[in-house]
Amino acid sequence: MKRSLASLLLLALLVGCNDDVVDYVQALALAGECATKSCDDDNPCTDDSCADGVCSHAAKAGACDDGNACTSGTSCTNGACGGGQTVSCDDGNPCTANSCNETIGCVSENTSAACEDGDACTEGTLCNGGACGGGTSKSCDDGKVCTDDSCDKALGCQYGFNTADCDDGDACSTASACKSGNCAPTTLLTCNDGKICTDDSCDPGTGCVYNNNTAPCDDDNPCSTGEKCDNGSCAGGQAADCSDSNNCTDDSCDPVKGCQNVANAAPCDDGSACTASDACAGGSCKPGTVISCTDNNACTDDSCNAASGCVFANNTAPCNDNDLCTTGDACAGGNCKAGSALTCNDNNPCTTDSCNAATGCAFTAHTDPCDDGNACTESDACAGGVCKGGSSKACDDGKLCTTDSCVATSGCAFTNNAKPCDDGSACTIGDACKGGTCSSGTTQVDCNDGNPCTTDTCEVKTGCQNVDNADACDDGNPCTDSDACAAGVCKAGSAKNCDDGNACTLDTCDQSKGCVQTPVPLACDDGDPCTKQDACKAGACSGGSNACAGGSTEICKTPAPLAVGAFANNLAIDLCTLKNMVVNTPKCAPADAVGHELRHAVKTQGTYHVTITPKVPFGAVKPLVELGATTCPTANTVCGPVTANTPLAASAIGQELPIRILVPPALCPAGTKLEVTIDLEIL
Repeated sequence: MKRSLASLLLLALLVGCNDDVVDYVQALALAGECATKSCDDDNPCTDDSCADGVCSHAAKAGACDDGNACTSGTSCTNGACGGGQTVSCDDGNPCTANSCNETIGCVSENTSAACEDGDACTEGTLCNGGACGGGTSKSCDDGKVCTDDSCDKALGCQYGFNTADCDDGDACSTASACKSGNCAPTTLLTCNDGKICTDDSCDPGTGCVYNNNTAPCDDDNPCSTGEKCDNGSCAGGQAADCSDSNNCTDDSCDPVKGCQNVANAAPCDDGSACTASDACAGGSCKPGTVISCTDNNACTDDSCNAASGCVFANNTAPCNDNDLCTTGDACAGGNCKAGSALTCNDNNPCTTDSCNAATGCAFTAHTDPCDDGNACTESDACAGGVCKGGSSKACDDGKLCTTDSCVATSGCAFTNNAKPCDDGSACTIGDACKGGTCSSGTTQVDCNDGNPCTTDTCEVKTGCQNVDNADACDDGNPCTDSDACAAGVCKAGSAKNCDDGNACTLDTCDQSKGCVQTPVPLACDDGDPCTKQDACKAGACSGGSNACAGGSTEICKTPAPLAVGAFANNLAIDLCTLKNMVVNTPKCAPADAVGHELRHAVKTQGTYHVTITPKVPFGAVKPLVELGATTCPTANTVCGPVTANTPLAASAIGQELPIRILVPPALCPAGTKLEVTIDLEIL
């Protein structure tokens, strides 16, 4: 078939590197000889050409396809396609068995194995049709009344503490409620029967226990002493000895007042032979009737010897002149001589004294007030010529810490005791009387309620005070932070942040272990725009296949960051195929120029060095390399690599560096390929 002169000239341009016109004509002739000859050896690792009618197959480097769908990244070496890496066929689906067929590539076959559907609230899931499903709902019942059981699809079973009423099984508590996942008493049983003869306690199994003791006690009866507890009651002891060894008192004991020694009027003997019918009065033996020792002669001394009786001796003593109202009569010569008027006084406050000449002194009884000589009686009054004791004196000082009594000779007596008492403070235990006053006990009331969320104190008037506080606390859940007290209970704070910033781990919190990072087989982004189908492996993001492999129409950014002295992966492109990628007018070429535009993300400061290597010589064509719209090449022909350099300041970091490779549009008629490789280096 015939070719036009223009097409033959273009072929000549692609073969030669000489600017001379003669060379163009010779190239045209040679092209005519090779026009009908095919030199394609079907080897992607050779550059096939024809010169002077002779085919040549020069080995070349670069990426190639070895025809095996199970390898990637193969390249040409010494004219043969080989090397590369085994294709990973792992589709991340646990319900498929993945393998590779050299002809068709990756093959995935559905399985029926046990699997994890990602829902922590199901169990027994199986693969079916390539998907994980089925299973049954997981039971999260822990059998505890103090936890609210639920299930979170991501975290699984959750057991949150509650504050519900509960039964702690302790007979010593009357009310219980849930606290930190356990049933704890809120109100304790009070075991106090008010009896001194029992030891009060509480048995968790049976409740209140009152055991009899044998402690010393007081039955509140002043007529007994030395009592002890027996069979739960205060008993025993001995009767109080109330004897005062005085026959003129009736000795007894009053259950309220204690010993009573009341004067009597019993017959007694005053020890004198000169008295008869002696009788008690005022608590002592009083002489009775004096024995009459008289000879009816006032002028004799009539006397009585206490030991022997009456004695009659003449005297000059006073006598009775038969006028009973005179006194000081005196005997003289055995006769009675009248004396002065008689003073009648029997020294008895209960008689009115007078004198009758015929009868003499008269002592008439009256009922006037008197004093019977007993300090324990009041309102004494005369009766029958004798002073009689009135009502018993009330000896009560109104003090619990004194025992009140009365002594006939001295009156009321208030003796200090050691009885239990109340000092008025609700913060002491075991108060007792001492020195006549109530003394505080040595034991302080224990106001500790065992709750860290209350401040425990004791007020003298009101007793224990357990006031809610807002202190920091620990709710026992490692999955919460900043726990604090509120309303007397430790409240959970904010949920603990377990995010480790790694997209390849499932971040959860276990209530027994705390933060847990579990690797997950998810899709991810390794930050390299030149890889695709990145996937998580062993908790890290692993790059997938080359995003630029298998198609020259893709624009690929170089990996970032790129360290100083490092090369980017070399990128093979066809400038003619990508001719529509240039969207704005470059600096160094006409507006109709075509080619490829690459944008590189600047991550490092340095000098960026770009090298463009043609697959075959371009001949007299001038490809323009525009680096950051600042640098233009000076070469007129491209028979080998072309380079461009530009230094970038720190201010360029974070921006994109445009790299354009441009050729005249006349070089891209249908079917023409202008292939180059691009390398980027930071110096």
